[in-house]
Amino acid sequence: MRRIVLLTHADLRQRAGDVSLILRRAEAFFKQLNMSTKCILLQKQNYVPFTSEWFISVFAEDNNAIRREIYSLEDLELVMLYGRKALEKITFIKKILQRMNSRARVIIDIQGALEEAVEYSNGMQKIISYSKYLLKRSVFKIALNRADGAFVVSDELSEYCSNHLQKSKTNDFRIFKVRCGVVDVIGMEQKVLWRNKIRRSLSIEDNIKVFVFSGYRMAWQKIDETIEKFKEFDKHDKESFFAFYCNTDRQFEAMIRNSFPRGNYIIKHLNSEEYFKYLCACDVGFLFRDYNVTNQVAFPNKFSDYLNSGLIVAINKAIPEPYRVLQRSGIEYIDLDSDTIDIMFDKIVKRKEDLPGFYKKTEDLCSKELLYSSQIKRLNISF
Repeated sequence: MRRIVLLTHADLRQRAGDVSLILRRAEAFFKQLNMSTKCILLQKQNYVPFTSEWFISVFAEDNNAIRREIYSLEDLELVMLYGRKALEKITFIKKILQRMNSRARVIIDIQGALEEAVEYSNGMQKIISYSKYLLKRSVFKIALNRADGAFVVSDELSEYCSNHLQKSKTNDFRIFKVRCGVVDVIGMEQKVLWRNKIRRSLSIEDNIKVFVFSGYRMAWQKIDETIEKFKEFDKHDKESFFAFYCNTDRQFEAMIRNSFPRGNYIIKHLNSEEYFKYLCACDVGFLFRDYNVTNQVAFPNKFSDYLNSGLIVAINKAIPEPYRVLQRSGIEYIDLDSDTIDIMFDKIVKRKEDLPGFYKKTEDLCSKELLYSSQIKRLNISF
């Protein structure tokens, strides 16, 4: 069996977007290309690492531990680096591979833009963030130009990567695009079953329109602006319900309680087993973003998850590649830049009138464009 080594400082316990991509993509590599992943976590062991047939996690506090883990592998084909601490190891990794006479290639896993910390900070914090950004950018450019290739999630991120490459590297450097997608496509019967079951448990009638925000309430997810939009929808149509599947605290709960005094909402931090069940009970998946570099290069996991759950996606052009996917597919979506509130609700009603037909379209799109196995199968990982 061929092997992949992934070096990262990411916390695998936190199933945020970056970790979801790492794990889902690794599973697809195993199933499609018979490549298993050993993840070397660049930190002291402080939790039980995730392990499966296709993904083994180990901790390595120092270079000696990293060296031992890499030397122990046969048939090593790729070494992937994710995060600044991993990128700083690229020269060290290259030397190890050279001493092993290994033909393994070093690939950088690029999931977003470095500008995020600067674009979402204010005041003195912005100055500090900019200093850190300059350091990260320096590390990134050095690593990028010493690597053999990169994984990206969008065409815009591919261009972002190419803009940091030296001209002498452009011919030999390989860029592989794997969007933040889905492991399995949820079938129509399963979606209907979960929709009905969860709605019954929440006492939500079938005619109620359920809008959902799902995420970690990060600054770039625009939770405050999303709440304001939801309040407009609540005023427009009393048969509306609002789901906040996210982390919470007393301040957030008080804000939601004041925003929706009729109590037509739920706040719930979902575990992995609940996640798609509760999404399938909704109607509209909300993706509202700022126009900046962070979002220009992004491909949010939530976009794929909303479609896999059969939801109509409410989106703006700030995230271009997901927007293009919807335009090309012919699937109805809500354009937050241009649709009036009447048009939005007309689209929601139209979806409900032919829910099986809408489910079929989203399933076809997920299978063709977002399924990890389909994406991985199309890759030509050779140098």
